[in-house]
Amino acid sequence: MKIFLLLFLLFQTLGAEVVIQELYSEDGILPLRELEKIQPVDNSPPPAPAVLPEAASAITVPVQILVIPPSGHDALWLPEKYLAARNTSIDVIISGVTYNVALRSSADILYVDFNSVFSKLGCTLQKGKDGIILTDNNKRSFNFNANGIIYGDGVEEKYPRFQGGDTFLPLVQTLRLIGYAAYCTQEKIYINPRIYEIGYKNSGVLIRANAKLQPGVLKQLDNPPRALIDMPYSAYDVSINILRVNDQHVSTVRAAQFDKGVVRIVMDLQNEHDRPVLSYTDGGRTMVLAFTQTKTDADTVHMPPTPALPPKTAVVPTPAVNTASAAQTVNYLKGLKVAVIAGHGGSDPGAPSKQGYVEKEITLEIAKRLRDALRAKGAVVFLNREEDKGMSLNDQAAFANNSKADVLISVHLNSFVNESTNGAESFYYKPIDFDLAKAVHEEIIKSTGQKNRGLRKAQLHNLNHTTMPGVLIEPLFMSNPKEAKLMKSPEFQQKIVQGIINGLEKYEQNKKSK
Repeated sequence: MKIFLLLFLLFQTLGAEVVIQELYSEDGILPLRELEKIQPVDNSPPPAPAVLPEAASAITVPVQILVIPPSGHDALWLPEKYLAARNTSIDVIISGVTYNVALRSSADILYVDFNSVFSKLGCTLQKGKDGIILTDNNKRSFNFNANGIIYGDGVEEKYPRFQGGDTFLPLVQTLRLIGYAAYCTQEKIYINPRIYEIGYKNSGVLIRANAKLQPGVLKQLDNPPRALIDMPYSAYDVSINILRVNDQHVSTVRAAQFDKGVVRIVMDLQNEHDRPVLSYTDGGRTMVLAFTQTKTDADTVHMPPTPALPPKTAVVPTPAVNTASAAQTVNYLKGLKVAVIAGHGGSDPGAPSKQGYVEKEITLEIAKRLRDALRAKGAVVFLNREEDKGMSLNDQAAFANNSKADVLISVHLNSFVNESTNGAESFYYKPIDFDLAKAVHEEIIKSTGQKNRGLRKAQLHNLNHTTMPGVLIEPLFMSNPKEAKLMKSPEFQQKIVQGIINGLEKYEQNKKSK
């Protein structure tokens, strides 16, 4: 609290606007950012849902500034424990429209009828070969069968339920999958589109959401000149709040969760004569605040500039007659920003071994080798520690998030009471983790020749509290006598590193080919 007060006073002293991040206690309210009230605004109820205008002349620019893709994420979640005991009904407000929905619970999991909630979010349901298939409003499909929810090769052990001809789906897990935001009180559940991207290009602000946004009212404010829009029935799920622009129209763009269910976008204007025009594209999923429809070569602004870091750039192969060999020269890791966590450290030794080594020493050795190998490939690497010093799990997650890395690699080693247990396993948690984790795990197995113990889903802190795709690797067991001999081997450590490098290259190549 003292640190927060000092920061607040510092911002006040500098005359800056204060962005407040509220961390609510477990009272059924989501941890949402809230922007300081700039000026009293109209607090009347937001307008009723209306058809959004499709502006043919609006700017539609392919801005690659995705922070959290709309594929489900735990940044926004429902506290099930407050509701799972209920088997009655509750009001569910979807983009401002209220529905009374029957609730069912089983094994502390909250279920709702598909037609009561998910059909209203643009989802469809059909029978599959061994279960049911849910297709969301972005045409992505998820299979629910006797094993749970299936996505890719991943499984979450939450099952559908059937009663009286109706299909009940787990509310929290399904909302995560299809990317909607939700929060609840003790008597109501609110489900809103999730804003996952904000950027500035061609003299316009672009705001993208996973679903159709309800129209907001654009206002002009004076002293200093600003343009402001409050977007009803929406959730802000981007890790940045301020864009530094400094062009002829705009100095900064600020965005935050102004109130529960209301996102506020503020443009600090260069002069009082600037008047942005509001339009919507992509069926209402993209909102554009533009000063001109004339396209320019202006740079895209997507986060406060970090002078020490080069921007991520696409690598274009040198033209050659043999296109196949030219493609092989592409460096998929150049410019990639990678956060590397060397597990444990300081007073936290991690797992011990009979040889006298502890996990924190080996993870640091592997992490440093990985750092050097990635930098040799042109990647930008953020290593959480260079020596034996401690860093809490919360600080590790904050380190990765603050680095604005594209991917996260968390290095750990395994241990078990049974010394014969051996092999490599890797972990993912968020849906956006899966493709990266799968590629890295498969390549570690190929590179090291280790027994494949599989790719597993686990709610690990490094994965659950970070915003980028991540993987936590455990390539060997320190408790196994044979593998304990390998862990200090420079050759074997390099095999682990090469597996990670190959996995990252495979992951990046697959992304670019989609």
